[in-house]
Amino acid sequence: MKYRIAGLLAVTCLVLSLVCLLPACSREAPSSDAGEAEWKQHIEQGTLYASQEKWDEAINEFSAAIKLNPKAATAYNNRGWAYANKGDAKQAIADLSKAIELDPKLVEAYYNRGLVYRFTSDLDKAIADFTKCIELDPSNFMAYNDRGSVYTDVDQLDSALDDFNRAIYLKPDYAIAYYNRSLVYRVQGEWGLAIADLEKIIGLDPASKQQLQQEMALIYNQRGIEYGSKGEMEPAIADFTKAIELDPGLVEAYYNRGTVYNALEQWDKGIADLTKAIELKPDFAKAYNNRGSAYSHKDQHDLAIADFNKAIELNPEYPLAYFNRGNAYARIRQTSLAIADFNKVVEISQDQSLVTAARQRISELRRGQ
Repeated sequence: MKYRIAGLLAVTCLVLSLVCLLPACSREAPSSDAGEAEWKQHIEQGTLYASQEKWDEAINEFSAAIKLNPKAATAYNNRGWAYANKGDAKQAIADLSKAIELDPKLVEAYYNRGLVYRFTSDLDKAIADFTKCIELDPSNFMAYNDRGSVYTDVDQLDSALDDFNRAIYLKPDYAIAYYNRSLVYRVQGEWGLAIADLEKIIGLDPASKQQLQQEMALIYNQRGIEYGSKGEMEPAIADFTKAIELDPGLVEAYYNRGTVYNALEQWDKGIADLTKAIELKPDFAKAYNNRGSAYSHKDQHDLAIADFNKAIELNPEYPLAYFNRGNAYARIRQTSLAIADFNKVVEISQDQSLVTAARQRISELRRGQ
């Protein structure tokens, strides 16, 4: 009889942006020297408040600047971003649009409005604004990066990669673009390229090492799953091992490596990894099921049944655990309990192959009674 194991587990892994606030611009200033000084002071104070995330105070300062100089595109741009950070996207877009009306070449206003449009999921408008930024300033690496992020949102991954590549070309130390490009590579299954981009970021910013190593662990885990799905077990084990090295707390990597060891009939190694997964996540029903399968193959049926019991306790609608417990009961000649478990599989499973296997086991056991 064959005990069955649950499948491998993936772990999901964000996209970062910058923002442009502007200093006072002399060409926008009121005619009098006193008015210019006061207007600039409000812009400077508002920008300081914004840097401290004191958005209401920043809005008040930028509003005072606008009152002194209603044609101040800079003040509208800065106030728009403050509104955006308060969560008032409608007012933010109104202010940023006013800034663009007053100064159609104000790159920063297009950029900031593009960020707000992206936040509100108005993605076509976001792309249009970032494209306008690039048209006005072809060296604007941030606009390329953020347009690439929107292209990622709409699954235009080739266009996204083009933009991230351009952002990196324009600013080779631009960590955010490497990170965002790594996200695209992950979606495309280009695991090695994704890892290389994260390693590049660590080189640029060593303080990010711990966080990015955890992300790299997720990528190794995912690539290991891909190897496992193709039957390439040794590369899978190597990747799960690397994931554990990078993030010793990554439950899924222990679970997945243990599951592969089971598939290779290396039961003791499988049990060790699955035990670690359970230690890290005591409510991990699949780990109990798979460890139970390993115990069963070692003829340690009491331990196996205890694990299947725990899996079922954690997830009473877990047909695979009932199937495996049924086999364990059959091995120790608890035929009625085995048949009850196989009947439960037939009752709750949506997997027709598992239902067929359960019915076959019921038939075999009844013939043997």
